[in-house]
Amino acid sequence: MDKAQFQREQRAKVMARSQGRCEILELGSRCGFRVEEVHHLIGGHGKRNVGKSALAAYQVGICREHHRDIHNGLGYVRSLDEDSPTERLIFVRRSGTE
Repeated sequence: MDKAQFQREQRAKVMARSQGRCEILELGSRCGFRVEEVHHLIGGHGKRNVGKSALAAYQVGICREHHRDIHNGLGYVRSLDEDSPTERLIFVRRSGTE
């Protein structure tokens, strides 16, 4: 299997798990907006789509707004369950003092 096919399969797993709805919990409930992006939970230069980062278990289906806020430094995603990293994900908003 080539890399592109592997990535498509992993993305399909994320989409099936999320049922097409943002998997992020914020303010105690699931966002639920339509998934527009797949966000890698293991980031950093040279780490995306390599090793664990390439697996659906380390990616999250996310709406455009949460993805934009993460990449603009307004918050980050944190797992509440180390054994199942995408089971319960919360979005932590950064305060103006961080």
